[in-house]
Amino acid sequence: IEEQEDMIRKSLEGTELAERGELFKGSAKKALLAWAQNNLGDKYDVDLKDFGSSWRDGAAFNAMVHNIDPSLVDMDALRSRSNRENLEAAFQAAENGLNIPRLLDAEDVDVDKPDEKSIMTYIAQFLKAYPEGGKNRPKLQDQLDAARQAGEKERLDLDSINDFCRKVESEAPNGDYQTLAELQAERDNLQPSVEDLAKRSKDGRLLSTPPADVDAALAAWRQADDQLRKLRWRLDAELPGDFGRIGQWLGRAEACLYQDWPADDAPDDSAAEELSERLREHNEVFSEDPQSVRRDLQAARRAPPAGVSDAQIANMDTRLGRVIADEPDVRRRLEFLEPKRRLLASLAQCERKLPLWTGKCGKQQEVEDLFSDYNAFVIDGKLVDGVEQALDSLRKQAEPMRKRDPSGSREADRFLSDTRKRWDKVKRDVQGAGGPLEKAISCWKTYSRLSVEFNDWLPDAEQALRSTPDERDRFFADIRKRESDMRELNEAASYLTGCCVEPVASEIRTQQQTIGRRWKALFEDFKKTEKLDSLERNRRDYHDGSGRLRDWLDRSETLADAEVACSREKVKESLDQIQELVDQQEAMEGEFKTLSKAAQDMAKELPKASLDEMLASLKEARERLQKVRRSLPEKGRGLRGILPQIETLESGLDDLAKWTELGESLMADLGGEIDPVSLPDKTDAYKNHFSQAPAYKTSLDNKTRALAKIKASRVKGLNVTDLEQQLTDLNQRFKDLTGSTKAWDRKLDQWGKLWTVYGQNKEALRDWLDRATQVMQNEDADPDELLAEHKQFFQSLEKPLGRQQQQQQQ
Repeated sequence: IEEQEDMIRKSLEGTELAERGELFKGSAKKALLAWAQNNLGDKYDVDLKDFGSSWRDGAAFNAMVHNIDPSLVDMDALRSRSNRENLEAAFQAAENGLNIPRLLDAEDVDVDKPDEKSIMTYIAQFLKAYPEGGKNRPKLQDQLDAARQAGEKERLDLDSINDFCRKVESEAPNGDYQTLAELQAERDNLQPSVEDLAKRSKDGRLLSTPPADVDAALAAWRQADDQLRKLRWRLDAELPGDFGRIGQWLGRAEACLYQDWPADDAPDDSAAEELSERLREHNEVFSEDPQSVRRDLQAARRAPPAGVSDAQIANMDTRLGRVIADEPDVRRRLEFLEPKRRLLASLAQCERKLPLWTGKCGKQQEVEDLFSDYNAFVIDGKLVDGVEQALDSLRKQAEPMRKRDPSGSREADRFLSDTRKRWDKVKRDVQGAGGPLEKAISCWKTYSRLSVEFNDWLPDAEQALRSTPDERDRFFADIRKRESDMRELNEAASYLTGCCVEPVASEIRTQQQTIGRRWKALFEDFKKTEKLDSLERNRRDYHDGSGRLRDWLDRSETLADAEVACSREKVKESLDQIQELVDQQEAMEGEFKTLSKAAQDMAKELPKASLDEMLASLKEARERLQKVRRSLPEKGRGLRGILPQIETLESGLDDLAKWTELGESLMADLGGEIDPVSLPDKTDAYKNHFSQAPAYKTSLDNKTRALAKIKASRVKGLNVTDLEQQLTDLNQRFKDLTGSTKAWDRKLDQWGKLWTVYGQNKEALRDWLDRATQVMQNEDADPDELLAEHKQFFQSLEKPLGRQQQQQQQ
């Protein structure tokens, strides 16, 4: 900023500050900042550290104007206005009331990093116009003297701090409690100087000491502090008995509570891990109740071992009290800061990734990697829910801080408010990033697949255009799908060229233009050849279709006019044939429409004679189609109507014929030579058979009436001649058969009676023969008596036996 510094030095010419400029070692920037700090620091609540963010809220600019003329600005109104409103008020008041040229605009200053050069140039105008600031400010000479004294104090304090740190480094490792007490007292005396020096260094207000020297001294101070703490903890832990145990615990507790917090500028992820580990250690140490530890200390203190310093024990008790008082606040702060830093880490990581997710795309693999990263971080990692839950948890944790730590509560509220706004903006972008990435991947897949397919297909298609019509038809059968694919390819390529970086977009554009030109030329040639092929195909299709229609009409007319024998089998066969043709009727009418359309399509291309012949053929086919449309269903309805009557007629006709035939057989069997032994069985068979005659007579009469109904139905084409002759013959045979049964009934009755007499005489004769055999075989009696018995037996039976023999003969 040498050029700006030269300008500032020129603005300082003629002022006492320029004459005493050696105090600031030639730095116009330091001199200007010191001037502004000395003018405003003690009177106004402004903290000027630099020429950047310290001026952003407009308070310092308004204070600068107010310090010169309080009537120009209202300092009490600053808190109720925005940064830009405050800046605008200060710039206008300075220009209108103090004649300070307006070199800045509010929107240039209200940014994260305002331009230091511009602000320095603007403030230099105040220095040149009002070198002593306000009327009530000390003279510039007094300011320079005070600055010189402060610079001398800086150097003395720095030397004292360095001497103390070297002393601690030398004495602490082997020191006793007395050494610790002396070093601690010296440290406490130096503490204000260290704090003042650290604040000046942080605010950039060092007057005579290089910042690097101060940083080194502060680092040595922190190291000395650490050595003193370790010395104290060692001495406490070495105490005998319970004192040593309590001292060891106290050292761990203080190490947990009073270690440095992660710096604000430390990476949030590493800070979150550090805080998490610190919280875990905190909970582990304070799992033992500090109050209980203190009670143990107080109990042990009532009877201390010899050699134990009461001052040391009192110090331990005091520190325990401080630990008990500080532990809840430290724990709450840990519980708040750990998720806070983890949340900030997530937001920072998300903000780093967002430009990659939402920026221009690269190749397909790069986009897929980005989408995988997005899914892993946002979807699988449940980023949105996690952040929302973290903000809600932090809000609840901040509630207890409102009463105990109002300033910390305000800081937490500011953080939550700022983070909520920051997250709401990031969340919208994050939630909207996945869709474009997914679409880009889909377009890449489509483009990659279809561009390869078309590059492979186009040469074959160009070759196929020169082949035969049938080969062209087969090859270009999917041409409509190819049209759809080309539209899809164009859409994918258009999207990718808009969302991809160069030269990827240029490569896609060039390749797509090449494919598009070849496709356009090919498609135009295809449409020309398709028109010629279509005419030939229409002629061929017309010829084939008209042949199919004529064949169907011929078969339909033949079936409609054909005779059908009056039998269940023939009628069902005819009905099936009719139904088959009726089922084809809709297709044939569609065929006729197709032929009519084909004729219309070919009308412009055909000679008049051919067209007239075609139209005449179509007219004839239409008339035949209309006739068949009436005749086939009509015949089908007639046949279906009489089919139940034919089935009824035929259902028992075979049984009736078989019964008649069996009756005729029985008659013929009885009319021949009869075996008396088999006569009873034949008689029973005869009677059983002809007992069914009345039922069969009824059945025969029903079938005769059914035939009459069938004839009366007058179904077209139904031939009943064979059925009628069959039924007539059966009636005559049945009549002849049943007419001869009366004579046979009388003859069989007579035969039955004779057979009964035959059976009776046969038994009597068998008894007589048995008795006669006994008489003849009796050889034990007197011969005279035996002769008399024989004569008496045979003479008494001569006449009855003669009658029985006569009956047997009959």
